[in-house]
Amino acid sequence: MSLDLTPVHRNLHTKVTFLGLEFEDLILVLALAALMNLLAHFVSGNAHVFGMPLNIFMEFIVPALAVPFLILSNTDARAVTSRT
Repeated sequence: MSLDLTPVHRNLHTKVTFLGLEFEDLILVLALAALMNLLAHFVSGNAHVFGMPLNIFMEFIVPALAVPFLILSNTDARAVTSRT
């Protein structure tokens, strides 16, 4: 009695993305938001930027500005690796 073997095709190079970011990038954005919030609390409690408290600005705006750069850097890296 022999075993029937079937090939299993696995694409191990597939990257899982959510909102255009890979898992590692999402963790980086969340860590950046937490770090910016702590940094803003230690700098000044009453500082304002564009009418917003500094800690809110640093927690939401700075990571939101980092997201497009992360997306662009990942697409550039994918384009380089796909050419080779």
